[in-house]
Amino acid sequence: MEKYILLGKKLKALADKGEDGERENAKNMLDNFMKKYDITIEDIEGDTVQDYLFNISDFHFQLWYQVVRGVDPSVKAYGPFTNKCKIKYGIRGNYMLTSTTATYVEIKSKYEFYKRLFDKEYKIFRTAFFMANDLLLDPANGERKQLTLKEIEYELRVREMTKGIKTGIYRKCLK
Repeated sequence: MEKYILLGKKLKALADKGEDGERENAKNMLDNFMKKYDITIEDIEGDTVQDYLFNISDFHFQLWYQVVRGVDPSVKAYGPFTNKCKIKYGIRGNYMLTSTTATYVEIKSKYEFYKRLFDKEYKIFRTAFFMANDLLLDPANGERKQLTLKEIEYELRVREMTKGIKTGIYRKCLK
């Protein structure tokens, strides 16, 4: 039943905060969903506060924290938990927050959305940084290939990003 309530909360969040057609579609889906699984809006909007665990890498922590604070600055977040602590208390995540289910669902879905976007943008930045500092290796060994439209768009984004990257000059120290 909890699985259905979580899905209902996601649909409700989309129905409340979606845009135009997305919002209307989510409202219709929510109505059908509640009828199908005999769930009320009170079940979905329940404001019981409990603890939720997340597995967040050091690389993505700042993103997760910004999402948590952006959704609800009053949410209490704890962590990181050490491996010893996780084993001792049977914790299945390295960060925990205390919130309502609705807030948890919003944080989780926003984090997953922005994590995908962040990882994609980071890949572009990394390539642009390597290119700007002449650190990019050519895996094709000088061979030219026909690029797809998606690859051309990616290359243009990388080149545009290289214009704003501060470059450094490495000077080898000789004795």
